[in-house]
Amino acid sequence: MLSVASPSLNVSEQLADSPFTVEWVLSHLLEADNKFTTLTEGAKVKNVTAVDISDGKGFTSKVYKVAIEFDDIKSLRNSMFVFMFVFICVRYGAGYTLLVRLQDVDASEKVKSEILRRFPGSMLKEEHVLQLNFELRKTDSVTWSTLFAQMEQIVEPLRIADYSLSQTTLEQVFLEFSRDAGAVSD
Repeated sequence: MLSVASPSLNVSEQLADSPFTVEWVLSHLLEADNKFTTLTEGAKVKNVTAVDISDGKGFTSKVYKVAIEFDDIKSLRNSMFVFMFVFICVRYGAGYTLLVRLQDVDASEKVKSEILRRFPGSMLKEEHVLQLNFELRKTDSVTWSTLFAQMEQIVEPLRIADYSLSQTTLEQVFLEFSRDAGAVSD
């Protein structure tokens, strides 16, 4: 139990529909926010609520308004600590990146349809003359060995020069997020 939480607070409770718990939020605020740390010196957290304020508009993220209520705080104006955080949904960073380099531009359509057929939920992210970039969805049944086995079966018949498989990196997540944000604002 966190020392800043009142005994009646359920710190293992999830915030709204996010994957974050009350304990996670409180411990990270204690580490990173001086104002929050100062408020906890004279009081205990008695309630934490979160509301998704994205209004269904963010297909890549959700924004939560989180209110933290304290007990035994001297000043009424400081009895509530409100902040917002953005949770980047599983759409980005929840899978693998497949980069395919073709021997021949004529094979492009066949390769695209075969990748989409073999890896349900996959998405073509970028296409250049001889290079295709896919995002493959991660599921419980998908392992590195199954991904490589599936790819090795189609390398020769579809004239794939080479390919690479990697986990989606945090940098790729933010690049995709900013690319989509730029497209929305244009």
